Amino acid sequence: MDTQDLLKSKDRVTMIIKRLSYWFGGVSMVCIFVMIVFTNSDVVLRLIFMSYLPGNIVLCEILLVLSVFLGLPLTELSGGHVRMEFIFKRLPRRVQPAMVFLDRLLCLCILALLSYASISYAIFQFLQGEVTWVSATQIVLWPARFGLALGLTGFCVLMLVETIKASKFILHKESKGS
Repeated sequence: MDTQDLLKSKDRVTMIIKRLSYWFGGVSMVCIFVMIVFTNSDVVLRLIFMSYLPGNIVLCEILLVLSVFLGLPLTELSGGHVRMEFIFKRLPRRVQPAMVFLDRLLCLCILALLSYASISYAIFQFLQGEVTWVSATQIVLWPARFGLALGLTGFCVLMLVETIKASKFILHKESKGS
């Protein structure tokens, strides 16, 4: 059971998760592009006009957070995260599905805690009206908190589906063996 199996799946929930993952990945790519444009503009302005873009560093920080965390579900879906395959492949074949399930379950628990904490913090910062001031320019920061929470929650939902599929794979193997 691998994330590549999830890519090939055609059930409705998986299709929704794939679409959302691709959409998040697209937003992540746009954030990276805008960050490149802002950074290059700032460099050109400094070289030619001895001026700078006010708030450029803060905006690039926000875009960096959005690009990383919104890209998490798509990275997992495409199998881009690092895995400890050399240990996994040395395990007996009968144990491997159980290890996949335990891996997914542990990741799910950690991601659920991170998602909950980030959603709570994003709501708190929204209610507080979190802003920062750069050169007499007010920049609202709380939307980045929601982007982080959204990316982690998308990753968590993807891990939930993978955990369920891994458990079905184990149950299917056990019912064949009995």
